[in-house]
Amino acid sequence: MLSTQERDYLQQIPLFASLDAETLEQIGDVATVRRYERGEVIAVEGERGGSLRYVRSGIVKLTTNSADGREQVLRLVQPGETFNLVAAFDGQPSAATAIALDPATIFAIPRRVVLQLINKYLDVAQSALRMLAADTRAMITLAKDLALYHVSERIARLLLDQERCDCDRCRNHYMTQQEMAAIVGTAREMVGRTLQAFRKSGIIDLHRGHVVVRDHERLRMLAREDGPQAPSHTGDGPHHAHASVATDEPDGS
Repeated sequence: MLSTQERDYLQQIPLFASLDAETLEQIGDVATVRRYERGEVIAVEGERGGSLRYVRSGIVKLTTNSADGREQVLRLVQPGETFNLVAAFDGQPSAATAIALDPATIFAIPRRVVLQLINKYLDVAQSALRMLAADTRAMITLAKDLALYHVSERIARLLLDQERCDCDRCRNHYMTQQEMAAIVGTAREMVGRTLQAFRKSGIIDLHRGHVVVRDHERLRMLAREDGPQAPSHTGDGPHHAHASVATDEPDGS
């Protein structure tokens, strides 16, 4: 059961945004809340349960592992977002392991409640379809990246994404090389070699253990990207933006 203050957050869940106060109160009666420390496992791939999870605070990594232990990050779930909707729909085992990247507060809404709401309220059903469509598009993008882009191109795209993003994760959480490797689908050693190659080419600097992008145009060319230019800079000297990535190595190593 959620506290009065915690129930106020239920309407921030996109699935429940159109529901009235009485219905939200009923959801609060059966929902649960739990806090997780950084690195703690929230749910394990293959387990049953089917609860819809809402990230009140913190960042959650959804990941899958191969038989030989290789990790592939499927999605990073931000505060205010949900995960495990598919399992809540079909009752099948969870398709990914969920791990807290930062201290996280997670709400869990039972599958039976989610299904009741979808059956009763058209707005909830339409919202669920939009959420599933967004997840499907994200999986298609991930599959295309892994199939069509070289590792160096994927790392370049990740650095650009990190540099431009202003979400809580990018402001406050510096990814390790291991986390980068899991996101782009390669080994940690390959990430390290690629970052060093970028540094030697003058594309990035490794400053106090973090990446500083020096040459946006070359990085965009490596990423095969036709997106927006880097933010404009009106001060003296070149614009050097920081990507929220830890190098795991001393400067210049």
